[in-house]
Amino acid sequence: MPILRIALRNALLAVCAASLFGFVLTLPYVDLGQWRQVETATVGIHAAAGLAALLMALLALSGERAVRDAAFSAPVLLLVGIGALSLALSPLHGDPVRTLFGLLKHGVGGLWWISTGVLAAAFAVAGRGKGRAVLACAAAGATACVFGLYALNWSAPEPRWIPYDFKEWVAVLGLVASVPLLAIRTRAAGAAAALLAAVAILAFGNRSIMLTVGLSAGAYGAWLLLRSRIPARPRTALAASLAAAAIGGTALVALLPPVLERHAVSGIHETTPSPIPSENPLDHVSIEGKPYGTLWSRGVVLDLVARNMAAHPFSLLAGRGWGSLQEVIAEDGRSVPGRRFRWGPETASLTFLDFNANADFHSHNLLVESALSLGVPGAVLTLLAFLAPVFCARRRSLPAAGILSATLLVAGSLWFLLGIMGPFLALAVASVGLGRPAAPARRIPAPVLGPAFAVPAVGILFCSALLLGFGKAQQEERWFASLSFFRAPPCTTVTGPLLPEREINTGLFRRFVEQAERAGSAEKTKEYADDRRGNAINFACIMRTLADRKPSASVLATSLELRPRIFAAAGNEPIWLQSMKPDVVYWEADLARLWTVAPGRTELAIPYVSWLIAQRDPKMPEIAARLAASMRDGDPVKAWVLSRKAEAEGDAATQQKLLREALAQGIANIVPISRASVERAIQAASR
Repeated sequence: MPILRIALRNALLAVCAASLFGFVLTLPYVDLGQWRQVETATVGIHAAAGLAALLMALLALSGERAVRDAAFSAPVLLLVGIGALSLALSPLHGDPVRTLFGLLKHGVGGLWWISTGVLAAAFAVAGRGKGRAVLACAAAGATACVFGLYALNWSAPEPRWIPYDFKEWVAVLGLVASVPLLAIRTRAAGAAAALLAAVAILAFGNRSIMLTVGLSAGAYGAWLLLRSRIPARPRTALAASLAAAAIGGTALVALLPPVLERHAVSGIHETTPSPIPSENPLDHVSIEGKPYGTLWSRGVVLDLVARNMAAHPFSLLAGRGWGSLQEVIAEDGRSVPGRRFRWGPETASLTFLDFNANADFHSHNLLVESALSLGVPGAVLTLLAFLAPVFCARRRSLPAAGILSATLLVAGSLWFLLGIMGPFLALAVASVGLGRPAAPARRIPAPVLGPAFAVPAVGILFCSALLLGFGKAQQEERWFASLSFFRAPPCTTVTGPLLPEREINTGLFRRFVEQAERAGSAEKTKEYADDRRGNAINFACIMRTLADRKPSASVLATSLELRPRIFAAAGNEPIWLQSMKPDVVYWEADLARLWTVAPGRTELAIPYVSWLIAQRDPKMPEIAARLAASMRDGDPVKAWVLSRKAEAEGDAATQQKLLREALAQGIANIVPISRASVERAIQAASR
């Protein structure tokens, strides 16, 4: 039995150490799914957690008491508890599968929290004795490899051999990876930890990381100076300080945008006429380019989430599921100032928010993201999980635990965790100490926990296999082999249990349209589209089916955005319009359906009106009037739609007046408009 136990421990140590090198699954040679930098690594992390749970089950059956102590420790129970709460609340969410897996392009959902908790217990068991130093060195080595990949490839014309296309996450990784070294409490390990953290912060930190690290260091230094004067216990005082900093900082950031906007506007001094026709002062200043731009953008997102949750009171109790920020943005994103596209003509607003490009997967605040996903109970549970290292750490590891909790709570107020950081978080939690379990738990025989680990192991490995299968299926679908619209069954798509069908199909549809648009010349684009008319019909059917099952702003918005683009790629030929007749016939009805869940997404009426004009539809003025009647006064889209209606009716004076109103209200932030077109419109309206 001792030999078997040693073999199992060594196997567990190997699995734990290997999980820290999950970044290798984000490199270009691994190409799986639609988001290759995330999906394959997510599969690897869950596979490692499943194997670790299986080995822990065998160790428990062999009588290893360390498994019992780790399983019933507060940090592990809290991490697993977040995942368990996610599963319990998932039936109440609009997309239960998304709650389980999170967005595929992020990889953090209920399953990720369970895997992280399992890995924390596994690291605690494997890290006994010499294993502790082995794992700390493995984490440092993995982080150093990430440093090297960015150093060697970032300056290349097209950097490819890097884990992610943005490098700021490495700063958080370096801070978390330094905790296991610091917990060893030797001079060499402390120096290595300081070097690791310094390189991560100075070489890879963005403004939010620099700011939060400075605040964390200041708060921690103040605690070190004042802890002898604080009447409360040091652990309690430190935890209370960090909790107050996280909650107070989040509230402060949420309240800052109006103040920062007024300050930014007060600094506008235009000496020459601006090409921007909008009369909104915020459009004439690049707020995100200011030193306080990060605080402004984070505050805007927090305000967006708060208003959305206030509009859905039930979400305060149960949340909307992991990854639901994407749905929030689809519903209310128009309320954010600035242009809707990353690059555009000089007539568009100078202000731009990242989530209008691709940063729609996280609110950049760990507590707020938990509240949005699981309601207030989830936010409280997350707060306790991040404070648990302070309460449970060994006395000599308390400084390391303080740094870990400060990183999660303070830096986490302006940033987020990536899926591949789960093993690093688990190791950091385990390295500072998990504390002693409660007395009743210590009386439970270790072999009893064998099934308790075996069942999650099977579940995690099954989900990992599912994600692998989904990724492989998406990889095959990405080539878009021509479908015969005479033979193919309707709505043919990736199938399987627990399928994240919304994200997979909307992503594939978008990729299909973009691939057609990138085919080259107009002739090649049309040829590509014509060869795959069956694919387009199939995607249209899928999107309609998804929207019919349950109204979703993201699904409806994607369908409404992409259908005119695929029509344009095909040259708007009658055979195409006949083949996709439901998308044409129900276009106006689909807009009305979208506006029931996302009243602000009126900009999606613009492609429809433009398409009606291009088709010379005689009913265009009538349809435009109905669409405009559903929009609020002051909406630039309403003025634009009415201007096109007036143009179709031959009322030039009204058309010019309304177009000028649309420009003043910011239509150039929604539709790219050249400077020459703006000048012509202004000149015509002033005659």
